Amino acid sequence: MFSDVNLQATTLRNTLTGYLVDELTWCGSVTDPSGFNWTECNPSNSNTNVCAGYNNGAFWSGASQRFALAARGSIGLLLNGSKSGNGKAYESTSFFGSVELPNLQPSQVTIVNIMLANDIGVTAKETCFSGSLINLRRDLLQKKLLFSCVENPRKSCQFFLKQLKSSHKSYSTVCASA
Repeated sequence: MFSDVNLQATTLRNTLTGYLVDELTWCGSVTDPSGFNWTECNPSNSNTNVCAGYNNGAFWSGASQRFALAARGSIGLLLNGSKSGNGKAYESTSFFGSVELPNLQPSQVTIVNIMLANDIGVTAKETCFSGSLINLRRDLLQKKLLFSCVENPRKSCQFFLKQLKSSHKSYSTVCASA
């Protein structure tokens, strides 16, 4: 992960909260006073007594909302422009598109720096001006958020790091493989 090798970037996963619950699975319970089902958790089980609320999604939605509300200054959005199959770099239904973007505060976020990276040796399916990035640009403009977009991983990472180093304001970074 980019933020694992670049200590200037912070993702939700790299916060204390994200670290503690990343890759955990749990279910709610309507019968246990703790609210947790301690014996079985099968989110695909239609029996609501077995899994009365697959709480991972609710937890991450709440955490993503608070993370986005706390974002300040120049933020970075790392997207994959070469996803295989029908995958798109930006999906309005992803955590970023449906939770984080709506909660970014234009009065607090000075610019969204989009880095459109491609898998090594894979031809890009999207550019800053094509594919799902057109929808992302529209959504950012609707929120009145300034943005920049850079293609090419090497140049993107150098650009992003330069932006962060030159900023004297506090910043948060929202990374997504939306």
